[in-house]
Amino acid sequence: MEHVPFPELHALPRPAWLDEDAFSEIQCVVDIEILLLHLLKSGSSGGNICTQHLGLPIIGVATEADHNGDNGIWSGELGSGWEGGLRTIGMMRWPGRIRADWKSKEMFHVLDFFTTFAKITGAEIPTDRAIDGVDQTDFLLGNQENSNRDSRIVLYDGHERPVAIRYKQFKFHFIIYNKINPFQGGPEELGQIPFIYNLDTDPKEMFNLFGRSGGVAVFEPMMRDVMAPYMASISKFPNRDYSRMTRSE
Repeated sequence: MEHVPFPELHALPRPAWLDEDAFSEIQCVVDIEILLLHLLKSGSSGGNICTQHLGLPIIGVATEADHNGDNGIWSGELGSGWEGGLRTIGMMRWPGRIRADWKSKEMFHVLDFFTTFAKITGAEIPTDRAIDGVDQTDFLLGNQENSNRDSRIVLYDGHERPVAIRYKQFKFHFIIYNKINPFQGGPEELGQIPFIYNLDTDPKEMFNLFGRSGGVAVFEPMMRDVMAPYMASISKFPNRDYSRMTRSE
């Protein structure tokens, strides 16, 4: 499987708004990949996957003042733990295996690609380290409608504790960044009492549910099903300082 980055897209002559439009950029990449597959005579059997790696910056890099990004219904931007800085769209194409015109808003983490592709190709998954990805083979191939993932942990900016945790439709913030220009000013540590949002009814993450009806009730299951297994994993497989590792490691 080839992994092909497209850094050239940031330098190609094109409309200034394209950097701030994830869908347009991904569509451009997918069109190029499909063309390459046909040129390589593998269009009938090959597949391709293209995703945006992070949420968009709201304040655009273009010189024109009105060329800014937008993360749709989500709040926040690149460089924060808000959904707008984390959620991305993706496109997959695998004729005969992945359904055409299939759309889903189920949770799928970039870490899941490793585990899923290992399963599809018959590769062995290491057992001497923590593997955070889950096998999404049945979900991708249409054997089930639901994702095998119901949570994700947001680790960011060198913090030892999670910045945020999503559990089902709920989002728990332990460290808060500015929603606009998150790199300006330091983040706010919330201690042991997080902000809680219901992403289904409050995608902008505006109404903190902690202390309100339904808020506290989901805190304990999240700590039991997500935080506790994560802390046990860290105890069994302590994080390493990757800045000091050599290439052979």
